[in-house]
This record gives sequence, structure tokens and C-alpha cells, in this order.
Amino acid sequence: MANIFFIGATGHIGGAVIDGLLSKNSNLSITALFRSPDKAMRYQERFPAVKTVIGDLEDLYTIEEQSRAAAIVINTAPDLYMRVTDAVARGLSSRPTRGFYIHTAGAALIWEQPCGESSPMIWDDIADIDAIKNRPEGTTHKDTDSRVRSYASTMNVAIISPAYVHGLSPSPNHPTFLTLPDVVSTMRAFDSGFVIGKGANRETFVHVVDLARMYVALVDDALCGPDEYDPRLWGVDAYYFGGDIEMSFRDFMELFVPLAKESGIITTDEIKSLAVGDPTEAAQYRNDRDIHEWSDHIITMFGINMRCQSARARELLGYEPKEKNVAKSLSESLDAFLKGAASSG
Repeated sequence: MANIFFIGATGHIGGAVIDGLLSKNSNLSITALFRSPDKAMRYQERFPAVKTVIGDLEDLYTIEEQSRAAAIVINTAPDLYMRVTDAVARGLSSRPTRGFYIHTAGAALIWEQPCGESSPMIWDDIADIDAIKNRPEGTTHKDTDSRVRSYASTMNVAIISPAYVHGLSPSPNHPTFLTLPDVVSTMRAFDSGFVIGKGANRETFVHVVDLARMYVALVDDALCGPDEYDPRLWGVDAYYFGGDIEMSFRDFMELFVPLAKESGIITTDEIKSLAVGDPTEAAQYRNDRDIHEWSDHIITMFGINMRCQSARARELLGYEPKEKNVAKSLSESLDAFLKGAASSG
């Protein structure tokens, strides 16, 4: 059985992917990178089959060596560090047989300026692949995406680009979705729901477990080996938007407000219209959120359009979302988040 090296296993997406892989094939050999022995031990309580190696995203030697020992590398960590993907490439490209790299980017690649207005543009990862590959320099994810594509001559690469991820994850470390703390803290600050401008901006949502199925499908193909894999699934055009349903941010907030009021986060049913910078100024960042710019990036999402279709995954991977939609998943996600906050407080 091929070895898999996993970067970002503790995250909301990473935990769902690990669970999906092991649920389908419990005999997989997976080694994951953990920042500390404590995190590794907690993770193995949930996933005892996962082997652990201690290191962080600065430990490039470990990442390179583990990638060299693996046939498949999956990276669901934030792609803030191009040197991490370079270390993966050095390791995989030095193998005697062609390896596979599944990289996680993000649909922030298609963001324009936040304004709270709707845009007619809906991105299709097949029809618009040339435009996707040629986004302006400096666009979020652009540089790293281009670097990953540059590896395609020496390894099989695929990029998964999640839209607005929601839902509960099997991750023992991060069961709730990344944007939830900033949504909650902004609502608390204003004692209300909120939108940017009119809140007419539209976003594509995807349940984290549905998203994980894309990774599982790609791994299934990679496990066929360097001689039997499907070349249509990999390479410079192998860019997969992870999405499902679409709604405006105001629609999202109208779902959220009754739950927030019932939970005591806010005391009103009001949805206030804010200027673009207001949530950034008002949100009380969590103690473990030490990268201020990352929270700024998340809050920008509240006012942008992120409309995309998972055409490539539907056509080539048989992708069909099955999990709860946003309206049905929000309540359990909020409950889990508040319980976690209470226990850590």
C-alpha cells in the first residue's frame, strides 16, 4: 500500500479528509505532521491508525524527507508558505517513481473588492480555467497556485480550491469552520446580525465532508499507481473548485440571527448594514489567532462575491454533494463552537 504524507491534518478540512480516507480504506498508511506531541496524542485518540511526525511548517527538512518517503502528499494547511510546497516538491520529485501532490488553495483567488453588491460572474473550473490560471499577480493564492503547476513536469499535481466551507468536521482539533469565530465576535460587538452594504454579495458554500470526498476520489486514483492513474485528473489544468449551493450573505445572516439570539450571542433580530472596515475594527479576535492579517482576510469574505461551480469534480470525480446544506448545518456548528468556547474558558 502506498504511503501518504499529510500536512494540515489537525485542521477543519484536514480532519474530514483523514476521516474520509480511513473510513473507505482502514489499511491506508498515513503519516501526518504535528506541531507538538500533545496535538499528536490527542489526534491519535480519534485516529489511532495515523502515524505521527513532530514538526511545523518551518521544518522544511522533515517535510522534504517525509515527502520523499511518500507516494502521495496531501496539504490542507493554509498556503501562506511557498517554501512548504517547494519542500514537498523536492521530496516527491526525487522519488524513483512519479508521485502525487494534492494542494489546497482557496476561492479567494476569484475575489474582487468587498462591496456587498451582487456580481453576475459565476466561475466554472473547466470553462474558465485559462482565466483562473491567469489571475492578476498578487491575487490571493495566485503565486502558490502557479508554483504548484510548475511541478507538473516531475509529479502529478491537483489543486482543490474550497469556497465557503461550513459544517461539522470529524477533526478532534477544529470541528467547526474557520470563519465562525469572526462571525460570532462581530455579531456580539454589534449585538445584531450584520451585512456589508446591502449584503447582496453571493457566495458558494460547501460542507466540509462533501469537500473531503474530492480528496478521497483523487487519492483513489493515485493509489492506482504511476502507471494506471487517470491523467485527466492531474496536471496544470487540474483545478477543482469545492462548492455546492449559493446564497447571498444577507440570506446567510437571516439563517444565523435566530440561532444567535436563541444562544444568547445577541439580543435583537436586527441585521445592521456595516461599512467594509467595521467588522475588522469590532471583532474581538481569539487568543490563539495571532496572525491579525488572517482574520482580516476572513472578514473580507463577508462582503465579497465568491460564485463558483465544481464542474471538474462533477465531471471527472463523480462529485455529488450529500451532506446537510447551510440551513441545516448551522445550528449544530454553532452549538459545538459555543460548547468548545465554554470548556476552554
